[in-house]
Amino acid sequence: ELTYVYEGSSCEGVGQWDDFVCAGGDFAWYGGGTVTIYMDATPDADFFNPATFRDGSVVLLAESQLISVLDNDPDGCPMLPNPPDVTAYFTFTGGAWYPRASNNGVAFQAVSQGELGHDVPAPLEALGYVFQVDGTVDIYGTVAVEETTWGRVKALYR
Repeated sequence: ELTYVYEGSSCEGVGQWDDFVCAGGDFAWYGGGTVTIYMDATPDADFFNPATFRDGSVVLLAESQLISVLDNDPDGCPMLPNPPDVTAYFTFTGGAWYPRASNNGVAFQAVSQGELGHDVPAPLEALGYVFQVDGTVDIYGTVAVEETTWGRVKALYR
């Protein structure tokens, strides 16, 4: 079981958007904070016990640069693509898998995008849950290159 926890971010601004074709929505952006990804061999996550989301080992730790939250038109807009509700940009700083998320200690950046689910059961709302996110984390690694000549490249395929 892999779970990720965003925490410590501060709201830096809010607004409303409109695309002149369909109804718009609200947006907000957050700065700072951390993203921690935990791995647990026992799939025991229990929404009524938040500690079960953090009972594994820290495989990746990151600093968050920006998290944007976009509340799309609830009816959708058939004329325009539906952008992700949540987009977070961050840079890895540690964790057991840090060597996989860095190149000789130079951290890779990542983006997480997902859709907000507002159908939180009433008992969970009472515990403070506002929404859940279903999405992905994409890591952008640099690829090392070296200087070469066209003749050297051709020699590789003789």
